Amino acid sequence: MKSLSAHPRRAPASLRRSDIPASGPARRVTGAASVLSAVLDHGPVARSTVARLTGLSPASVSGHSGRLLSRGLVRESTEATGPTGLGRPHIPLDIDTRIKMHGLLRELYERHRPAVLLVTHDVDEAVELADRVLVLEDGRISVDLAVGLPTPRSPRDPRFQEHRDTLLAALGVARHRPSTS
Repeated sequence: MKSLSAHPRRAPASLRRSDIPASGPARRVTGAASVLSAVLDHGPVARSTVARLTGLSPASVSGHSGRLLSRGLVRESTEATGPTGLGRPHIPLDIDTRIKMHGLLRELYERHRPAVLLVTHDVDEAVELADRVLVLEDGRISVDLAVGLPTPRSPRDPRFQEHRDTLLAALGVARHRPSTS
């Protein structure tokens, strides 16, 4: 078997527990992972703030952010925040996975028509994406709701709201409609 690296290494005969780095404070997350963690933990946050949170240099944060942006794992907000004037604008980084995941799921479904099981705790997401929504209670199906709405679906559609209200009632959650403005 040929090695793909310039310096071939011998693989250990077997992996031992001692070969795996310990988790916890001794193990430091670096690079793109720490940038992504800062954005996940602190919400929309400017690169300068990410640098302070992670201890990485601003140049390193910019490089890692660029790679995360190019892979679609984060997005830059359209509005700058922070002080105005000289210097770079404070453009927050944010996670944009839900919108991308919904689009990808719809595209894959339209192309291949597979059976899809989506587990979610978000009632709006369930009504938006599913043809059928099941609510489990004590390990049993307590609600079996056929959505039957044309796609794309809008939370402004009264039928969408009816399904939403039905599911929220089944979950014992107070009715709260998001603003539709």
